[in-house]
Amino acid sequence: MKSIRPYYASRFFSEFILVYPFYLLILQQRGLSPATSGWLMAIWSFSVMAFEIPAGMVSDKANRKYVLIAAVIVKALAFLLWMPNWGFFAIAAGFVLWGLSESLNSGTEEAWLFETLASEGATEHYTRIRGKGQFFASMGIAMAAPAGGWLSRYGMGSVLLASMLSCIIAGITMLRFGNPPRTHGHLPADRDESSPFRPGDLRKVWDAWRSHPVIIRMTLFSCLILIVAGVLDEWDPLMLNSLGLSNTMIGVWITIRFTSESLGAILSHRADSILGSPRNMAFAAAGFAFPLLALGYFFNLAWLPAYCLFYFGYAMIAVQLETRIQESTPGEWRASVLSFRSLLDNASGIALILLSGYAIQIWGFSLVWILAGTYAIVGSISFLFFNRS
Repeated sequence: MKSIRPYYASRFFSEFILVYPFYLLILQQRGLSPATSGWLMAIWSFSVMAFEIPAGMVSDKANRKYVLIAAVIVKALAFLLWMPNWGFFAIAAGFVLWGLSESLNSGTEEAWLFETLASEGATEHYTRIRGKGQFFASMGIAMAAPAGGWLSRYGMGSVLLASMLSCIIAGITMLRFGNPPRTHGHLPADRDESSPFRPGDLRKVWDAWRSHPVIIRMTLFSCLILIVAGVLDEWDPLMLNSLGLSNTMIGVWITIRFTSESLGAILSHRADSILGSPRNMAFAAAGFAFPLLALGYFFNLAWLPAYCLFYFGYAMIAVQLETRIQESTPGEWRASVLSFRSLLDNASGIALILLSGYAIQIWGFSLVWILAGTYAIVGSISFLFFNRS
């Protein structure tokens, strides 16, 4: 599997983005309120939604390697727009480009990996390799956090410049990717020819998404329950700042948290027998959400280790969930189906980001974390009844 090492490297450098933990602090320094920051993150999510299905269909028609390279180049351009302080609209334009980047990458990366393994008759290793890829991605963020905290003393411009450089390195590693044939189920097709768009392709994507109950259940579970981790992740820097941590210590904390998340992803394949069913995923999601209640209620630094446990568990569940979707997805529209899942994730994320932004501004971080934990627990338990029906 010659393409796997470059895949791990690309996952690391794609997420070794020093500005990730600090872009909300940049917005705060430029005078934007949490509610306004929430709208900017909503613009990012709207952009992902707008581009998601078209990007997935492009990926299903084109060479996936070049789609992935385009994704990191567009992300670098987003950070370039943020270098000068050109105000709200320039920041919003950067978020639009970042959303386009996420759309190009979403679905394409997972489909490329599955097809690469299928071409070598090794799809049974998908959960392990995907989990290991998530480990390197999370470690990229974990290592970028303290580096960004240290570099921020020289100005956020230097942090943005380093982030652009990492995107370029990620693109260079992707040049070593292969171009595996498309798959039908677990088997590679006889050929891999780019084909033009045809009338009715969008209908075929919809039919592929609803072709299996597992795809529908896992997609809904992702966009309604697992999305909580992604929403809180966005607010972490401001929450920690409110607890009195410096930029450097915020970076250290994010390193610890993403290390925990990395371990959850890389160990996910060892939990196949436990988390292999939607029912057990729901039980696990409810259990791992209790640290949110504890952190919100006590709201002090002593509960951060428990908060790590929440991210550990949700990372483990996310890899298992994606594997279940991959196993049930028709190969011809693999990237498009995965992109549709991402679209629904972002639709849900927009609502939660906007609600949480205003809630933080009105009630503070503590109550929002309590509400998030309650929502995740009640939602997971409700999914058990939905799954039975």
